[in-house]
Amino acid sequence: MTCITDSTTIVMTGYSKKVIAVYIIGVLGFFALRNTPISIPCIFRLIFGIPCPACGLTRAFILISQLRFVDAMRMNILSVPLFLGGIVYFVCAVSETFTGKEVLRGFNIMLARCWVIAFAAVLVGVSWWYNLAQT
Repeated sequence: MTCITDSTTIVMTGYSKKVIAVYIIGVLGFFALRNTPISIPCIFRLIFGIPCPACGLTRAFILISQLRFVDAMRMNILSVPLFLGGIVYFVCAVSETFTGKEVLRGFNIMLARCWVIAFAAVLVGVSWWYNLAQT
């Protein structure tokens, strides 16, 4: 992960450039597909007959793209935190690309801390309980 600079240009190289490209492709793909009648069934629900912790995320992200955050939270309570986390990660990638400072490394180290993993596990559990309670 390096950023080579001279007096006139910044050349993006390494991991950050790939992260930005993946985000751009993902966002373009999402907006291209959000108004199509394509529905992706939940494999977990088809097999076990109960919703998974991620059930409703696709519909929730569509609601977020329409700025309907409360409806998105009703669809899946993880939607807004995941959306905000994705934005933070993208901003870190862009910042790292143009400043040359290793921002993502610190962000990834923070995400790997035990309390963050435990908190994420609790959120997934609460989401699953919420999805089960709605059925």
